[in-house]
Amino acid sequence: MAHPFPSAEWLKALEAIVNSDPRYAEVAKNWEGDLIFDIQPDAGEQAGGGSVRLYLDLWHGTCRGSRVLGPEDSPKAKFTLRAPRANFLNILGGGLDPCRPCSPASSCSMAT
Repeated sequence: MAHPFPSAEWLKALEAIVNSDPRYAEVAKNWEGDLIFDIQPDAGEQAGGGSVRLYLDLWHGTCRGSRVLGPEDSPKAKFTLRAPRANFLNILGGGLDPCRPCSPASSCSMAT
């Protein structure tokens, strides 16, 4: 994707990709659960902006909607994937499996 991660443009492009992917539609046809990406600053980064949170409403192989969450916006998502930005980029690049537990030193977590 040509959009910076994380951003509203990146999120909308992801939504479009999810909704146009027949393989995802088949694999996720029974999936019922929304998801929050809670992207934390990397170690050593200025934490002034805090985390960036992205919401995806995933349902039966489609994304019914997505949005960047504001500070007061706290939907009760079924899953939250929380990690430093570098870990998200590693997941998106195929270098880290988001479904496997991370080592204690990596400071990433997935909460349900």
